[in-house]
Amino acid sequence: MSYSSQTLLYAGSLFLAALLPGPGMLAIMLQTLKHGKNSGFGMLCGLITGDIIFLCIAIFVVNPIIHQILGMSYYLFITCSCYLFYFSYRLWFFKGDLLYLNPEISKKNIFSTYGNGLFITLNNPKTISFYIAFIPTILSSPTIGIESGYIIFITIFILTIVGLIYIFFSLFIKRYLIPLKNQKVFLKSLAIVICLLALTMLYNTI
Repeated sequence: MSYSSQTLLYAGSLFLAALLPGPGMLAIMLQTLKHGKNSGFGMLCGLITGDIIFLCIAIFVVNPIIHQILGMSYYLFITCSCYLFYFSYRLWFFKGDLLYLNPEISKKNIFSTYGNGLFITLNNPKTISFYIAFIPTILSSPTIGIESGYIIFITIFILTIVGLIYIFFSLFIKRYLIPLKNQKVFLKSLAIVICLLALTMLYNTI
């Protein structure tokens, strides 16, 4: 497979992985619902920073030694599936009002929101498993280190697009989530989607 084909496959895989509801993008959605779009943008920047950290680890650390670590991707996917099951459980049994903290967050607290986004990504097995397990497989070119700047640019671009989709979708549905009954339906629907994703990942892994 040519390097351009590998890059295109990586871009498509990243877009689909980011678009599927996970802890990071759902955190952006909930943050936007609570505090507005500026807070959502701040969290998106933190999430992207965390992704770039894992991408660099995958390129410069994991890629050279991946073939020496047998079963590494298997355990990562198992861990990721378990975490998604837990996240689905938390969403299903969530009690409270998503819009309780409605006012726009102040600009001086945007940095704190950025830090929260970074922390979520660095503790998200879905992100860890994608970059560490997929990158060495999809981007197996010996020049991957040289082309890392181009790969980082593609990553930032795609994650920004997906993040903006979640932010503006949150602003669109906010008016429909004022009744608590609608919020419960919304959260339980997300919980089902994430549970199905975890089951699919677990089935494909085992």
